[in-house]
Amino acid sequence: MQFKQERLKKIKAAKEALEKREKALTPDEPIDDKKQISFADHDARMMKKKGYCEYSYNPQISVDADNQVIVGQHVSQHANDVQEVEPALAALAEATDGAAVNKMSMDNGYFSGPNLLARIFHKRAPDLACPLPL
Repeated sequence: MQFKQERLKKIKAAKEALEKREKALTPDEPIDDKKQISFADHDARMMKKKGYCEYSYNPQISVDADNQVIVGQHVSQHANDVQEVEPALAALAEATDGAAVNKMSMDNGYFSGPNLLARIFHKRAPDLACPLPL
């Protein structure tokens, strides 16, 4: 009986953490019934990895192509990379005291209209090399 009571307390705590997280992320939208939260790590998100799903994060690194040195990094809770260009540029600016980024190459996970528009309309945006998604 005590095990069931402790389990119920954990479930209630996880539900409260899920509600708090979702209200912070999308305050004007109802919480989807299919949303989940990890009992071990409330900040982790369910992400698809090679045909299965698991709770994880999406780490990003930026590498100097000439010297092969990591010059920027950040961790995201987004399952895909589409919205990660701006945080990558911010992490690079912070790590390099605002040094200009002239070129970026990335995989097609970053391909999106907003990323292309950022390149077209913002003078500070670097040249992008990104393959089209199949």
